[in-house]
Amino acid sequence: MKPLALRPNACRMQDIQEYLPRPQRVAVMFIVVIASVMQILDTTIANVALPHMQSALGASQEQISWVITSYIVATAITIPATGFLEGWLGRRNLFLMSIAGFTISSALCGIAGSMSMMIAARVLQGVFGAAIMPLGQSILFDVAKPEERPQSMAIWGLGLMIGPVCGPLLGGWLTENFSWRWVFFINVPIGIMVLVSAASLLDRGKAVFRVLDWRGYAMIAIGIASFQLALDRGTENDWFDSVEIIVEFGIAAAAFWMFTVHTMTAKAPLIARDVLKDRNILIACVLTIIISGSMMAGATFLSLMLQSLFGYGTIDAGLMAAPRGLAMAICMPLVSRLMAFVDSRIMIALGLSLVTVGFVIMSGFSLQMDNHLVIIAGVIQGLGFGFVMIPTNLLALSTLNAIYRTEGASLMSLARSIGGSVVIALGTASVARTVQISHNDIGANVTPETMPMLNAGLFEQLGIRGEAVMGMINMEVNRQSLMIAYIDIFWVMIWVTAVTVPMLFFTRKIVFDGSQDRQMAADAH
Repeated sequence: MKPLALRPNACRMQDIQEYLPRPQRVAVMFIVVIASVMQILDTTIANVALPHMQSALGASQEQISWVITSYIVATAITIPATGFLEGWLGRRNLFLMSIAGFTISSALCGIAGSMSMMIAARVLQGVFGAAIMPLGQSILFDVAKPEERPQSMAIWGLGLMIGPVCGPLLGGWLTENFSWRWVFFINVPIGIMVLVSAASLLDRGKAVFRVLDWRGYAMIAIGIASFQLALDRGTENDWFDSVEIIVEFGIAAAAFWMFTVHTMTAKAPLIARDVLKDRNILIACVLTIIISGSMMAGATFLSLMLQSLFGYGTIDAGLMAAPRGLAMAICMPLVSRLMAFVDSRIMIALGLSLVTVGFVIMSGFSLQMDNHLVIIAGVIQGLGFGFVMIPTNLLALSTLNAIYRTEGASLMSLARSIGGSVVIALGTASVARTVQISHNDIGANVTPETMPMLNAGLFEQLGIRGEAVMGMINMEVNRQSLMIAYIDIFWVMIWVTAVTVPMLFFTRKIVFDGSQDRQMAADAH
């Protein structure tokens, strides 16, 4: 009898009582984590190479931004179909197709000689890569015994953390020492290794015929695509002063509303109603939106602050994120062991509290500080995210019937994508607005009364150097305004993370003795 971990479409829930030998389980975990890291790496690794791509491909600033936007949108609109594709093709076949397609499209990105070819290849990358994360998460969950699931999710969480942290660093190093094309070529040998290993390790399983809810999928795909486009292009188009952004948000709102009504009334909706009835997965998705938003926004705006205000280079700013990543790496194995004794909801609450403390420290940043506060805040937040990530993923999947776990993992992947996009987009808009307001407020107080050096007679004596002095004063006002803007963002994140804690009271407790799996097996009969 084959383990359900590799045959998720089986209806016999008692199969979950048998598992692969430990060496094979470890090998499967390793391959899945490598594949997940490869996929998530491509969400950030290309960012630092954009100027080089722009020059090589003869693209404008607006055109080159589609290298990132096309990948994000293609991934987001494909994720909701993962559950159907798994049922139609089988988990093993879908995983292998995803890896193969992602590897080939990465090679196409590397050899692209025009913007049209690059964007088409990035769309393919996003389409094939979309299923890797949810499939990887559900495989790791199912391949592990109940008591091993915290450790399994810890390994997967480490992979999830490596991508955003190492992506810009690796991308910068490859671009500087080789070529921007190696940002994509690096996926080829890794993808081949994963493909060959997965083909030999994963059970063939069975594909179960399943009718795709085309109406539901069309609605959510249109909604997600419009929403992501509005978020990605909002800043450069001045948000609601742009007809394009208004139309995109309008289409997204209408599509999401139609999808909600359709899901409530359709006979076989795209997302099974049994999944949406599980309050653990719903609350975990909300937590994931906030957690991923906090993690990505904190790292993004901290990096921008260090580069724009403190003169850090791209690689140096990336290195300042290392303490956060190191703290997460140290914390996760500890958390996976503590979960056998401590309620996962307590762990999440502790983690959110630590993340909040980290943002409190960041709200005290100033232009006169050194890097010690940055490191301290990063370590505290890294510990916090370490306490949050594993229990949240387990909270989402532990109370779901095994046949819905990939579907649940897809919702979690979508929540991670949306969370990061929403918070970064809103944060970027807030920074731009706050800088303008603060510049006006500070500038209004830069007068001859407050600064005697602004006396008109003095500037006449300085001659042409007076203009240079005014330029320096304006630059300082800009620096102070930008610092205020970043501090305001950190204050918002304090409240966003703090107010999520009460949601944990509405979740069900999870255990790791196999009793919940046995109960779901009994309910299935």
